[in-house]
Amino acid sequence: MEKTIVENGIKYCLAEDGMYYPAIDFTQDTDYPIGKYGIMAAEHIMEHDRAKYFRLIREGRWNSYLHEIDMEIGEWVEKTVERIKEKEGIDERMKAKKQMEWVQRVNMVRMMVEDVVLEQII
Repeated sequence: MEKTIVENGIKYCLAEDGMYYPAIDFTQDTDYPIGKYGIMAAEHIMEHDRAKYFRLIREGRWNSYLHEIDMEIGEWVEKTVERIKEKEGIDERMKAKKQMEWVQRVNMVRMMVEDVVLEQII
């Protein structure tokens, strides 16, 4: 018996039990580090869109997809936080005069923006 056969474009390998099994390779094209927003997106996709998850894994694009999402959402969050800080008057003068209030307000703005990410984007 042959060690490997190709049928309908799928490669099959002969196992020790004498059966042919599809040779499926789930290696990823990239190995980017995934940050907070990529992890949040991954958890959402794995729970709510299993077909998309398996398609991206099978195509070897899971890591690059999550990296792209992480970068895009991270940039959006930073830009949005900066716009809100500017609008609310949370600036360097406040940071110099009232440090604790500045930290509290910046954290509050960041939490509000991240809530929007969780509810609407991811």
